[in-house]
Amino acid sequence: MSGTSRDGIDAALVELSRSHGRLRVWQRGFRTFSYPRAVRERLLRLSQGATVNAGEVSQVNFLLGELFARALPDVRVRAVEEVGYDSKALEAAAFAVLAYATLHGLPANVPGATGACEPRVIGKVVPGANYRGTRLG
Repeated sequence: MSGTSRDGIDAALVELSRSHGRLRVWQRGFRTFSYPRAVRERLLRLSQGATVNAGEVSQVNFLLGELFARALPDVRVRAVEEVGYDSKALEAAAFAVLAYATLHGLPANVPGATGACEPRVIGKVVPGANYRGTRLG
């Protein structure tokens, strides 16, 4: 499991298991790999709304993939399906956790990993046309 920020790659080693039909997750390790200065500057420029073409976005995407591969060269990356989980279900679960945090006013970011100044609620509820019939709690 990994994520990116403008500063570097944050990688977490996690253990997944099922118990009584529920997904359980344990963090077994964590490490940050800083980007070279030129990469940080390029990402900063792109994140500040610079006009770019699809080619540059593709190049940055490829570069980040290369940096991920170099950060953990001895780690075999596998799809979660290979170990018996449905990636769509895991993604849905992650969004459910974010939705819960947003609805309850709980911060869901990790400032130490993202460079944010402080913990923040990272979601917004925008009622749709049927909001009068929707119950949130």
